[in-house]
Amino acid sequence: MLAFQMSKEPTVKPMPQWVALIYFGASAAVFRMSIYVLLPFLINVGLVPFWAFLISYGLVLSLMMVASLIALKQEGSPLTLRAFSKRFRFKKLSGRAWLWTLGAFVVGFLATAPLVPSQISIARIPIFSPPAFFPSVLNPLAPKSLALTEFMGVPLRGNWWFAAVYLIFLSWPVSAILTEKYGVPYNCC
Repeated sequence: MLAFQMSKEPTVKPMPQWVALIYFGASAAVFRMSIYVLLPFLINVGLVPFWAFLISYGLVLSLMMVASLIALKQEGSPLTLRAFSKRFRFKKLSGRAWLWTLGAFVVGFLATAPLVPSQISIARIPIFSPPAFFPSVLNPLAPKSLALTEFMGVPLRGNWWFAAVYLIFLSWPVSAILTEKYGVPYNCC
């Protein structure tokens, strides 16, 4: 117990609920503005929907990352990769953990197909209805084509870089959320 008391690690006190509501409300408001203001603006100025999506979402996720670094510093932790990894509970993945991750990804991907009818039903409720400017991949009410020749305005034939960019963009926030919420390991350091 004496060793615990002498530890130089900063202790993090839980914030009051009203403060948490402000933090989460502010981030939700910024996210909503990126979807309903920035995304359609970027599409209207001629950006391909894929790049408009990456920029609008990436900007918000970058702001959240900056906010987490500011909070890390305010907690008294140094701004080092080791302190960051420890605070956010990032751990190296073992080979077995990578297999579980891959399996969970495949199961999650395949499990979305049976949920399409419920997505459509929920999207028909006005408060949950996606904006009309959403590309068909993000809007369950938009008509779909079985001939997948393009994705969010990017032709797929010969554009192998697209899959890598999209996978990296999707995997980073999902991994960070799982790590923070459930202690699922993430490959860092």
